[in-house]
Amino acid sequence: MTEVTFHLAALLLTGAVLAVQRTGRGASAGDKAFRPLSLRGVALTLVLLPIAYGILALVLCQLSSWRLFGAVKLMSWGLFLHLPLLLVLLGRGAWRAGARRVAALELAGALALVAVAVDAFWIEPHWLEITHHELRSSEVDTPVRIVLIADLQTDAVGEYEERALRAAMEAEPDLLLFAGDYIHLRAGPERVAQIARLRQLMQDLDVGGAVGAVAVAGNCDGLDWTRVFEGTRVRALARRGQVTLGQVTVTTLSPDESDHLRELDDVPGFHVVLGHYPDFALGDIDADLLLAGHCHGGQVRLPLFGPPLILSEIPRRWSSGLHEIAPGRFLCVSRGVGLERVDAPPLRFLCRPELVVIDVLPD
Repeated sequence: MTEVTFHLAALLLTGAVLAVQRTGRGASAGDKAFRPLSLRGVALTLVLLPIAYGILALVLCQLSSWRLFGAVKLMSWGLFLHLPLLLVLLGRGAWRAGARRVAALELAGALALVAVAVDAFWIEPHWLEITHHELRSSEVDTPVRIVLIADLQTDAVGEYEERALRAAMEAEPDLLLFAGDYIHLRAGPERVAQIARLRQLMQDLDVGGAVGAVAVAGNCDGLDWTRVFEGTRVRALARRGQVTLGQVTVTTLSPDESDHLRELDDVPGFHVVLGHYPDFALGDIDADLLLAGHCHGGQVRLPLFGPPLILSEIPRRWSSGLHEIAPGRFLCVSRGVGLERVDAPPLRFLCRPELVVIDVLPD
């Protein structure tokens, strides 16, 4: 009902803007009665309409049970459906009224918004990037390859998830780490079915076979998340623990610990700390490499600004990539393989999903 109300209100807003553009002169509301916007008016429309959609979305979410991501979803409907529609109608009227420059600007604006929508909803969410990082450490005698899979976060396991998991195994890791958020569905039969599908896929691909593999929980994972890894060689650890795999010791954190932990002692050898939230990196964590997900890189990154929202206390520049946050201490936050589901719009913009490959070389 909230979504329907938003669409009706947005259509009323579109009608109001079009009504204002009619001069009332002439025998009918034909082309001669249409008063085109000025170039400044077009610019104001492109600024004020998104603000109006945003206010409308927030008000409706306050009046319903929808949360922040629900408001973002409604806002995306405004930006990528209602605003292009309005611009096309304004452009059509301006063209027929002879204001060709204004019409061209309005139609170009509509085309640009549609192009962004095509990229954000249909191209980028499945345009997986394999990102390679390299660091050196005196704690290893031979090279160690770590592959990080964060935020599979799917609501329908299929070809894309298979491609991502297959790519992880084809990278030939010595250590395969999962940073949480596997199935993003509310509790119910469909969630149970998708967990079973992901588990079967893991088994079919022998994920974790012949390598060390460890998984932790994310904030979207219920108590049933370990079922994803049943029958595989992946160690699913629900709380803090330590696993030594060759030259590497991995300390695993629960979601709550990864969000709030502020102190952790070092252990011998190359020390990796794996958690879902990256906020533990703000504490005194004595380790060589900190690995996390959750932020999705912001999922939307604006030119010259970066991600408007990362849902973490870490600096925005840390929300993706490998960063040396203290001498000899590195943090890598993955942009994730999947994206936010349920109430959120399933989009990515200038923020491709990624599979992270880190080569630790002897120093």
